[in-house]
Amino acid sequence: MQKQPVANPLFVTLCRFNKVISEVWGADRVFRFFYYGSKIFANLLVKRRPDLSANFSKFASQISNGRVINRLLGSFETLQFLISSREEKDKTTRYLYYVDALSLLAYYQFELVYWLNAIGVWKNIDGDWFSIWSSRFWAIELISELMLDFLSLRSYSHSLQQWRNHPPQLGDEKSKEEEDKMKQIEKTSFQTKVRCVKNIGDMILALHWSREKPLVSDMNVGLIGFVGSLCGWYIKWVNTKV
Repeated sequence: MQKQPVANPLFVTLCRFNKVISEVWGADRVFRFFYYGSKIFANLLVKRRPDLSANFSKFASQISNGRVINRLLGSFETLQFLISSREEKDKTTRYLYYVDALSLLAYYQFELVYWLNAIGVWKNIDGDWFSIWSSRFWAIELISELMLDFLSLRSYSHSLQQWRNHPPQLGDEKSKEEEDKMKQIEKTSFQTKVRCVKNIGDMILALHWSREKPLVSDMNVGLIGFVGSLCGWYIKWVNTKV
């Protein structure tokens, strides 16, 4: 019997990475990582190396421009999600899906108008108003996501508790299937908790940009956003199969 060739670990990792960034939201996670990382360096160097700090700020601004266009392309995927949400049988979940998708679509379009004003393409509008409301729509989307995650975690917790209270008999083939199923639920539950950490951090950022007066410092914006970047990348990475 001929042996199957062993895949090179580096090759497999590169395949996985390329698969992640080939998608709109995978690419946004990479952009986000560099954007908030640049904000951190810009704040750390503002006193010691103001010239380098300004370069990092400029780089973050350019990354932000790219994210606007990338997220606009994501509108089509969001619209597809909105249409498919009609098939959800649970009424509460279905309505939360609607709120999630519609607020996200509004967020992208308002952000686009603000960006066009900021770069001088569309001048005769109040760009700050569109910026504030784009962040408010983002906050609404995050609330709906957190509610969906809460419902999921409650369901996971109930299933795991039932399994622990009534463990299957050892040696039973069906029990092995149940054990594998519970292990998968535990993994999914952990990923959901990681996503909650990201969304709570993003909620702080959304509220920060939804106000005329800042809620947190620019350094804290960078730190919160960077942690959220790591959480988002982790979730995307573990769910991407080669």
